[in-house]
Amino acid sequence: MSNLLSLFPLAELPPLNLVVHIGAGALAAPADYAALQASKLLLVEADPAAVARLQSTFARSTPQTRVLERLILPNSGPATLFKFNFPAINGIRPGGELNALYPNLRLLEELPLQGESFSAFLAALSLESDSPRLLILDVQGQELALLESLSPELTERFEWILLRGGASEWQEGANALAASAAFLEGRFFESVATENHTDPAWPIHLLRHNRRHAALQRELDSRARQLIEKAAEIYGQSERISRLEPQLAQAQAESHSLHQELYAAREITAALGHNSTTTSTQLENAQAQIRALEARQVELDDELGAKKTLIQALTKGRAQQDQLFAELAAERDVLRESLAAAQLRITECEAQLAAKDTRAALSDAEFQKIEGQMDIIKAMVFREHGR
Repeated sequence: MSNLLSLFPLAELPPLNLVVHIGAGALAAPADYAALQASKLLLVEADPAAVARLQSTFARSTPQTRVLERLILPNSGPATLFKFNFPAINGIRPGGELNALYPNLRLLEELPLQGESFSAFLAALSLESDSPRLLILDVQGQELALLESLSPELTERFEWILLRGGASEWQEGANALAASAAFLEGRFFESVATENHTDPAWPIHLLRHNRRHAALQRELDSRARQLIEKAAEIYGQSERISRLEPQLAQAQAESHSLHQELYAAREITAALGHNSTTTSTQLENAQAQIRALEARQVELDDELGAKKTLIQALTKGRAQQDQLFAELAAERDVLRESLAAAQLRITECEAQLAAKDTRAALSDAEFQKIEGQMDIIKAMVFREHGR
């Protein structure tokens, strides 16, 4: 494997606040890191011997460089570090198909270590601001597992991510690099450059986070959640109205029945008042029954009025929520159109960059052709001078 930092024009990146290199032991070079113009450099390696070499190499470096001995895993726990006679392949996976790729590959040591979870490691760095940062993963087929262990919010703390991985699943349980790049694209990272000519077995991929697309998608998701919540609220109120309507009908029927009983009781009272043979006790009982019925009638009328008022309020609220639902849907459509326009602009910019690269390549070819013609002319002039 070649030094992955030397294969990319990383000096063209803007000055970085932080560079975190996971798996830095095999191919670290101070000059390559210096081109990144990073305020802070964090080199992370699991092999104790490689860590010692790193510390020696960077002993005279600027104070912002730190070397940490850590085995970074998707989840914390014990693991075995396989060390080979080819240090760039050291990792937590056995050789597998690498023995066919490298016939002279030999396993030198199996080193038991305690691993630290990737998310906990990054969380401890307090990556709160949106400063430009670069994450380098050189972990021999573990890229996808590590990336999947991070939340989208933690992944987005890095504007740039540089990956090196296998072109195929060389080791058992490993993933090809293309799967990691596809995963990051699903989190709104866009491919900036790839390099698979120097060492086709171990391609390199540089991606950059598109913060505008991510923000638009988060806003769309937020609006969608609001629409779902409003729809659930409207459905709940509809269900409540449906439950109240039978109760209202029952109360109306009961009120009508009490009206009939009250009318009958009054007729009985009137009849008793004209019947001289009726005792005063019977009259008092009838009057008490009338008063009880009248009181119950008042209670039912109050309950009936309250339920009618509640149903009217719920019906009015449902109309207002329907209007809000329509407004949110319209706003969602506008956001989707903005996202599509932004994507179209990115596509146009990529086409312009491709055209620019093509023109540059043609210019180089013409320049080489002119240099060749000049060499021919010089040779002819020298021959004439010799005569």
